Amino acid sequence: MVKINAINSYYPVRFKNTATKKPEKNPTKINNATTIGLINFETYRKTAAFNCINRIGTNSTRFKDKKYNLKNNLKVSIAKIPIYDDGTIEGKMLITPKKIEADPLKLRILARMMNVAANNNYQDNNYTIIYGTQTGIAAIFSSDEANTNQCFKNFVEFITNPILSESTLKYAKDAEKEDLNSLKYGSQMAEDYLLNKNKSTTIEDIDKIQLDDIKKLYFELFANSQADIAICAASNFTGESNILSALSKMPSFTSFNEQYFTRPTKPLIENKTFNGKIVDKPSYSKYFILENGSKLKNELIGLILHDYYIEIMQRDFKDKSMQLGANYITDETTSIIRFDAWSKDNQDNLDKFKQMVNTGIEKLINEKIDKRTLSKIKKEREYAIAEKFTTGFSRINNALSRYNDSDGSLKSQLEILNSITPEDLQNMAKRSFNGYYVEANN
Repeated sequence: MVKINAINSYYPVRFKNTATKKPEKNPTKINNATTIGLINFETYRKTAAFNCINRIGTNSTRFKDKKYNLKNNLKVSIAKIPIYDDGTIEGKMLITPKKIEADPLKLRILARMMNVAANNNYQDNNYTIIYGTQTGIAAIFSSDEANTNQCFKNFVEFITNPILSESTLKYAKDAEKEDLNSLKYGSQMAEDYLLNKNKSTTIEDIDKIQLDDIKKLYFELFANSQADIAICAASNFTGESNILSALSKMPSFTSFNEQYFTRPTKPLIENKTFNGKIVDKPSYSKYFILENGSKLKNELIGLILHDYYIEIMQRDFKDKSMQLGANYITDETTSIIRFDAWSKDNQDNLDKFKQMVNTGIEKLINEKIDKRTLSKIKKEREYAIAEKFTTGFSRINNALSRYNDSDGSLKSQLEILNSITPEDLQNMAKRSFNGYYVEANN
């Protein structure tokens, strides 16, 4: 989702060209969470993103990507924006199965194996990383403009034949075991639980997986999946035809149907508590699952509730030893809001933390937001939405996001934002925050 902590800067995603080193940026977090609160609107007015939006206008064709539907059923979106005028080309591909429910553990192992193979086979000027989502496989890649043609030839060849081997399987299984054995914060365990990342998490389950299992998953995945790809290039880029020619050589995917992107969230059926194994910074977190269903309006309501919770806490709680925050987290299947409390001096007072968080949540449920506060939050959120259309991977992720109540344009998103009422927010809070929850003690 929207990240506002570095609104006037963008750094291209660069990946280390070795199989065993992690990327400099974690791709699983690019589209996952908001920061705590929004920046001040007057501060934002001084940024380059604001000036760009103000000059071009929110309904300009400059904000529209070029869309292509290839004969192999691959959907392609290409955006040209000034942030890439340094010659960098970046993109992201989503492969989403329509007819199989893949085991998340096997998806993660497949993704790790593909990532090792990509690192071993890409040239110095081409970068890629593959990771498993909860519903499929994602590939992020980057290249210098001079190497674009070779980059996409390599990418197509790699996706078609990722070289799955016993050696890459061993690496992937060892990495999975290392993650499994590492100590975790309670909040991390809770998030993994809510996002279904901790299914089949025993050493025995990992050991049972064979190379033939992964190869079978790979071929099932590609035989029964829809796929789309979003690419960002410089404002004067002219190599679209070469990119499309290369991508058209991929094997055929199934016809594209957006409803397969988001699957229903499995509702919580009981309250659950996770106690962290690392307690260097004691804190309390409480999680609720929000309505999703591929509706942009629901997502925006969740984000505004996040912002309003911050407003309430800043307004009503003056204890300077306390830190109070919130986070909005989303993936392909689940939207979550998390409320946090901790202390500056790391003193363990979990009962006090829990009381403060619950008091803030009760205010969300029982207090209808006043129109002045809602207008202020909307103004800040409006430019946070617009910022996604002017910078880097936010633009790519925006092109890949699919909502059944928006055409994906900036104008459409702003219209939906402005349609949200105080009643919408309170109704969502009442529906979501009176039910089952997950909590974490660190």
